[in-house]
Amino acid sequence: MLKRAVIYPSDHVLITGKSDRQAQRDFKKIREKLKIENVNYIGIQTYLKYTGLTPEDIKEALKGRN
Repeated sequence: MLKRAVIYPSDHVLITGKSDRQAQRDFKKIREKLKIENVNYIGIQTYLKYTGLTPEDIKEALKGRN
C-alpha cells in the first residue's frame, strides 16, 4: 500500500486522467455524499470505497509519488 494515508485532487488527476477542475468537483461530491467537512482530508480507504478502485490501481498510477 502507499506510504501515506490521504489522497489529493492532483492524485485523482493522475489516476483518472480527468482535469484539475473536474478532480476538484469529484472531491466535492465525495465530501458531500459522505458528509466530510471541507477542512478534512479524504483518506485512501474512503477514496477506494467511493471510486471502487483497488489499492493496486492507485499504487500503479501513483508510482514514485509516495
